[in-house]
Parts: sequence; structure tokens; C-alpha cells
Amino acid sequence: MANYKLNCMKKHTLVTLFVLLFFCYQASAITKELGGITGKIVSTSQKYPVVGLTIRANVESCKCDQCKKPRKCKCCVNGRTVTNSSGRFRITGLKSGTYTIKVEFDDYTIVVANGVIVKNGKVTEIGEIKI
Repeated sequence: MANYKLNCMKKHTLVTLFVLLFFCYQASAITKELGGITGKIVSTSQKYPVVGLTIRANVESCKCDQCKKPRKCKCCVNGRTVTNSSGRFRITGLKSGTYTIKVEFDDYTIVVANGVIVKNGKVTEIGEIKI
């Protein structure tokens, strides 16, 4: 009887381990399918990093089902972040496609880069952007 219980425990442990490995593999496969964008924002006049700006990545082919206007609403924003103390930003979790990068501060929005191409599993470096 003890052998039977031990064999059952081994089987349950193996099944549980298999299920966990399967889900970990699926999660890593999903992560590999997504890409990102990174860069740095500096001031034009003094070339200092600009801290605390909101950076948004909008997919260029977005046409919202709610408002029927291309790239005019929040649902077309695919990623967002804030520049750090070095002026750098990194937006991850983006699907493969072409993006427009916008910088926002208070009520101002500036398009700083068009046609930024993101590929699956890659992070696109757009370099230093002067504003």
C-alpha cells in the first residue's frame, strides 16, 4: 500500500511539473514575440537629459473602432513610459509593426519620430532625440 501511495505522489508531482514547465514555455514564447523601443531625450539648447517626460508609442496603422479616427484616442496608444534621470526611456511589450513616438509634457505633444520599426523579439534603439 505504501508503494502505491508513493507511485501516485510521483505521478502527481511529474504531472504538476510538466504543467508548470508548459506554462513557463508558453510565457517565454509570448515574450519573444514582442519587441520594444528605447532612446534618450535631451534638450536642444544645453544637451542635458530631459527627465519626467511621457513617451508614447502609437502603432501607425491604428484605426480605433470606437471613434473611427486614426490615432486620435487612447486605445491607439500601444505603449507608454516616462524618461528616467538620464533622459532615457524604454517601451516594451510592443507587437511587430511601425510606430510613431510622441513626447508629452503638460498639455503639449510633440511627434519626435515617425516610422520606427519594431520586430518580434527585438528592441529598436532610436538614439538621442533633441527637443
